[in-house]
Amino acid sequence: MISRKLVNAASLTLGLSLMASSAMAKVEMNAMCFMKQSDTAAQAFNPTKEEIADDSVLKKNPTNVTDKDVETKFRIASLSKVLTTQWAIAKLGPEYRFKTKIHVTPGSKTANCNIHIEGDMDPYMGRDMLTRIFTQLKPKLQAQNCKFIETFSYDQFFPVYLDVMKHQKDHAAGWEDPARYFNSTKTKNDLTAFIKLKSGLRGNFDNIGVVTKDRYSVYLKTVPSKTFSVKSRPLHMILKDLNKYSFNYPPNVIFEKLGGAEGYKKFVADRMKLSANDIEMYNGSGYPAIIDGVKLYNLVSCSALVHIMQDLDKTIEAYKGSRPFQMADVMAVGGSGESYSTFKGLYGSSTYDNTLVAKTGSADKAITFGGMLSTKDGDLFFAVLTSPDNYGGADTTNARVLIRSLVQTLAERQKLTKFSYKQLGDMNPTDDQSTLVEEQTSKVSTSLK
Repeated sequence: MISRKLVNAASLTLGLSLMASSAMAKVEMNAMCFMKQSDTAAQAFNPTKEEIADDSVLKKNPTNVTDKDVETKFRIASLSKVLTTQWAIAKLGPEYRFKTKIHVTPGSKTANCNIHIEGDMDPYMGRDMLTRIFTQLKPKLQAQNCKFIETFSYDQFFPVYLDVMKHQKDHAAGWEDPARYFNSTKTKNDLTAFIKLKSGLRGNFDNIGVVTKDRYSVYLKTVPSKTFSVKSRPLHMILKDLNKYSFNYPPNVIFEKLGGAEGYKKFVADRMKLSANDIEMYNGSGYPAIIDGVKLYNLVSCSALVHIMQDLDKTIEAYKGSRPFQMADVMAVGGSGESYSTFKGLYGSSTYDNTLVAKTGSADKAITFGGMLSTKDGDLFFAVLTSPDNYGGADTTNARVLIRSLVQTLAERQKLTKFSYKQLGDMNPTDDQSTLVEEQTSKVSTSLK
């Protein structure tokens, strides 16, 4: 059992006092539920009389979560990233690497050529990866007698955000509206700036623009070409990074790569038998989407959430690859070893050292938390969905105090068992596979000279 005398790190970090719980009336409990690894249905969670008597927060803020609450959709905020994670793991697998291709074709003059980038929606295509690409591309162009770039283009699947790694040092940057960075204007501006100032190439870069994948594939069949490719870090590292930092940009990119809102509806209907009664997803991050001038939030039932986490757990553990994988490889882990996570400072405790994998969520009218507890009876999945009257300040703090007490109460009912996991630290955007390799040369010609 977990001792109530344990000092919770979150109370120190936030300066929270349980005396503040008198203001808890401004927090509405939407739903809390859980299910075990072997369960087929989610259960509502409410503390018992005995558990309430031992906890001043629960005593002043009794819950009455019903079966109807468990099946009702509520705002889930950044718990949306867990849904995106499950979709990505199910469709691509944890060792998938985003593959970007660079096509080189001859220009109209000797020693000239054209460059086109075929994207794969790599969500970490930023300054580091671009530097690797063009540092390696320059000598390859010289070997092909290309000294001047006549045209430079890219397709609609090549988003660029130069400062994509900024979130690791400036955490607040990761929580900003992803639409500010995931758009065609941002890609063009960032790519143009990099090519002109940092690529080391000579050429005409004033009209860099999009040529769609379909259109370019037709053109590519008519000219001699050489194609080079480069790969991202593996997907599991990307998902781990975006989840523990709650970085809004990458999950929106991945969500669109996988098929967007319509694609997700079909995925959960086919795989999970879930419908619009259970889930409304507009993007992969949980940041409110503006559609036709209306602000829309992802809405998901507590039951759907824990079923999806259960499926993620089973899918990633069943994957056959270079090594075994688990939820800890794609989400933040409790304990001091994690370099950073949004829940470490809010709900962290030594009790959860390699016993908890979880994700926080916070948005207007939504403070949420969910994940997996490792117990002697197998993995247990849970979600807590609350709605403070006001986002920020005391109401948000009080919601987190309540969530912390509820999760601690749930954990006390279990015999927690540590899982084996070694903390890996922060992800770097490139590795030894971020090397430009030549693919098959165009059948039209084997030379660009």
